[in-house]
Amino acid sequence: MIKLEIKNKNHDVLAAYEGEVVCFTYDKPYSQGDYLSITAPDSKYWVAQLDSELKECMIYVPDGKMEYAIPYGEKLSAYGSKAFVGNMHTIKIRYAHEEEIYSYRNVAINSCDKRGIEACYPHAVANFVTRDESVFEERNSIDGYRLNEGHGPFPYQSWGGGAREDVDYKLFFGRPVEVDKAVFYLRADYVDDHDTYWKSLDIELSDGTIIHANFEKTPEGQTVDFGGKKTISWLHLYNFKQAANPLTWAALTEIEVYGNDVKK
Repeated sequence: MIKLEIKNKNHDVLAAYEGEVVCFTYDKPYSQGDYLSITAPDSKYWVAQLDSELKECMIYVPDGKMEYAIPYGEKLSAYGSKAFVGNMHTIKIRYAHEEEIYSYRNVAINSCDKRGIEACYPHAVANFVTRDESVFEERNSIDGYRLNEGHGPFPYQSWGGGAREDVDYKLFFGRPVEVDKAVFYLRADYVDDHDTYWKSLDIELSDGTIIHANFEKTPEGQTVDFGGKKTISWLHLYNFKQAANPLTWAALTEIEVYGNDVKK
């Protein structure tokens, strides 16, 4: 059974739904401080779409429950113009099927990810976000959107580490996954030389593997092969090297990591 409650900042319940599958429409505007309280203890694997403007994705929820603060104000700039606004909000949640869990897919996507909250995985963390603006937060790099020939508000949100090379990025899966490659969509707003790109970086996998990745100046996805299947619980990007000198803006629009969950 899945239980969904919409609550306000005082934790009053504004609406509730319970069932084996949640497909619920909330017909009131959200207010600042509203949040979703979701309890689904029968499985740690959920397929969730918390707003019709977000990408549906499979997430791993180790405690079987999560609270999701509704984005408000400046936070909305990283989402589609209709996301979380207006009087109609559709929320979909179900348990993932076994064949989905163990299928080969992008295991990095999580449109529900939030900065500083580890209730569900995958979860992205970096040591720096440009001006601490929502349009440059880590979550943008795993939200499922690849449009990269611009910068700033949706649909060009990205993880931006500023005009610097001492950035550090980690992607946590929350459980073991078996993966064999990553695809990087570097931000490519090359008009008037706004962006440069990282010509290289290092990838550390939790099993101890270190991979040196080289990139080209292109908006296309660039694949980094892991040299076979690796069972990992996180990956770490570091040792970023820009193509520009002096340093200027470089960013990551999306990272996709391909593989499947490990059968227990």
